[in-house]
Amino acid sequence: MQKSYDRLEIAPPKPEISFCYPLTPDIPTFIPEINKTVTLSFSKIHCAYTFNCDKVDSEWFLRTRLKGDRIKIPGVGTKKLKNLLIDQKIPQAERDALPLLANGQMVALIADPRFYTPKTEPDGYLMLGDKV
Repeated sequence: MQKSYDRLEIAPPKPEISFCYPLTPDIPTFIPEINKTVTLSFSKIHCAYTFNCDKVDSEWFLRTRLKGDRIKIPGVGTKKLKNLLIDQKIPQAERDALPLLANGQMVALIADPRFYTPKTEPDGYLMLGDKV
């Protein structure tokens, strides 16, 4: 039994998901933990999450969250990822499994449709597709 905001859930605990995969632009990478193929691109692709970043030539990873992660929110600045997820009332078990596009401890994108997509011209695109 677990309390999650305004719900009381009776279910077996979900297994912890933790992963970290380097991404090479325009080369699909299969992520078995989420059963998706991920493609990072700095050229426009349709049906993709968009993100803004300061450096496009740095190392990018698709991973789960780490202690101390921060996210850059256009027009707002940076915010602790933990605080953003709490503010959005994302249950603890789901927070640890969200796929993040990150450069070091700076998160550029939370790859989940519940989160903000920049309205400005994006710097990059991340496509999550079904297993190839």
